[in-house]
Amino acid sequence: MTAAVKNEVIKLFTHKKYIVFMVIGAVFSVIVSFLGNVIKTGLSSVLGQTLSVDMGFTPTAALPLSANILLPLLIFMGVSDLFTTEFADLTIKASLIRPIHRAKLYLAKVFAVTFYVALYLGVILVIGLVTGLISGAVRTPRAFFTAIAAYALTLVPMFILILFSSVISMLFKSSTLVMFLLIFSLLFLGAVSLIIPRAHDLLFTNYLLWYNLWLGSLPSFTRLLNICLILFGYGAAFAFGGMVLFERRDV
Repeated sequence: MTAAVKNEVIKLFTHKKYIVFMVIGAVFSVIVSFLGNVIKTGLSSVLGQTLSVDMGFTPTAALPLSANILLPLLIFMGVSDLFTTEFADLTIKASLIRPIHRAKLYLAKVFAVTFYVALYLGVILVIGLVTGLISGAVRTPRAFFTAIAAYALTLVPMFILILFSSVISMLFKSSTLVMFLLIFSLLFLGAVSLIIPRAHDLLFTNYLLWYNLWLGSLPSFTRLLNICLILFGYGAAFAFGGMVLFERRDV
């Protein structure tokens, strides 16, 4: 299983675009921190006093955009490449002839994309912490560990999004169509939550920033438990559906 995951990770990184996007994420994180310092310095000069506030440019400042836009796009591309494209160009045969069960191969592909997402989050976390320590945005151990917790918690909804994407990728043969449908699905579910407020808590796409639930003012235990159960239910359903479709997909 470990060897299969390693093989799928290598496949991802043979596509230079994933390295490029990781570099873009790192640069974006630096820019956000730099702009925060520039704005803070400018306001201090205008007001004639040193501001003690961090202008919101904490180590997690780059996380909302990454979790809502950049990471979903990278997940869609990664899943499309490892699932749809491999079945379309028949390169999946090289993996299927190995002594590994299809279910394990499916999980290996899911974990490979998860590893990339975790690595991406780790890179922008380190950059955010370093710039935060330099700028003074991270002054206490609590701020340090809060930033780590925020990035770690973000991996949970990203994993569920990966499982959801794997299900969609198994239904179609065109990677372009899969990318379109995944992006459309994300936008559509976002629109549904706005049009039908009652559906907000029931849609997994509304929890991409769910670290705010844990690191801010904690909701009631009952609501927190319901959210965890909802996400677990989505994850289990998507994992089962994706595995079944992968098992039955003809080459």
